[in-house]
Amino acid sequence: MQTLEETQRTFVRNKSFDLQKFWHAWCERFEKNPPNTFPVELILSARARKHLLSCGESYRERLEPLSEARGWQPVTLEMQYEDYALRLLFELGREVQIVRPVALRRKLHAMAERVLEATSDEREAALEKSD
Repeated sequence: MQTLEETQRTFVRNKSFDLQKFWHAWCERFEKNPPNTFPVELILSARARKHLLSCGESYRERLEPLSEARGWQPVTLEMQYEDYALRLLFELGREVQIVRPVALRRKLHAMAERVLEATSDEREAALEKSD
C-alpha cells in the first residue's frame, strides 16, 4: 500500500467469514504454489552472508553452510521480487557482486547512480548556501 484515502463507502462483512480459517487456507495455497521466483547468482563477502542470515529464514538453507567460510563465496538465492532484491542488494553495497541476471546488476548500478546524483546535488546546494 502506498497511499490511503478515506471515503464514505461502507460494506457489510459476511457473518460466515472466519479470518483464521481464511488465513490458514491462504498460507497453505501459498506454500504449495509460491509466487514465481528468479535465481540470482551472487558472490558474497562474509559480512554480506551474515547480514542476509539476519534478514530472516528465506536464505538460511543456502547461506548456513557458508557461514563458517571466510572471504567471498558464490551462492545462488531465489528471490521473489526484483524490487526487493534491488533494495536488499543495495544495502549490501561493496559486500556483494551480482553475477546473474545481468539486467539486475544494471538496474542496481542505475539505482546507485540516481542516489549519487541526488546526494551530490543536495550537497552542492548546501555548500552554496553556507558560502
